[in-house]
Amino acid sequence: ISTMLDGHDPNMAIVLDRHWNVVASNAATTRFMAWVFAEPPGWIEPPPNLMRLVFHPEGLRTRMRAWEETASAMLRRLERDVAIHPSDGDLARLFVEIRAYPGVADLGPRTGPADADDLLLTTTYVVDGLPVSLFTTIAVIGDAHDLTLSELRIETFWPADRDSAERWEARFG
Repeated sequence: ISTMLDGHDPNMAIVLDRHWNVVASNAATTRFMAWVFAEPPGWIEPPPNLMRLVFHPEGLRTRMRAWEETASAMLRRLERDVAIHPSDGDLARLFVEIRAYPGVADLGPRTGPADADDLLLTTTYVVDGLPVSLFTTIAVIGDAHDLTLSELRIETFWPADRDSAERWEARFG
């Protein structure tokens, strides 16, 4: 997993557990997070949780264009996880917490058939006043002999266009 993360640099890559906790990340992710949060806010507790990082009113949403679109797709993913693991109290509590953040209840219900955001999610961040669009993919380790590994997801971020790639490289590469 470390080889995959390091090999993805200068683009971000993170490893998430079933509860959306970031359990590992690469150097590009560290550089990006240091830019977003000059000083770690008190509301981020180790391990950082991707859902909280995106949905918290002082989190990544402050750097996103069209936050509602990204948030809606991510809320759908979290909802699906809660449905798949109905006895997981921690996951259910995370969902309730996220739904209580400002603006999240306005996103409306996201149940229903899968859509394109389930496979590929594009988010635009405003970096140094300029848009940088990144798309993400999530891979899971299938048929792992270790149950812990089978619950990990690797999320990789890629520039969505040439301008974004150039801006990303100039700022975080």
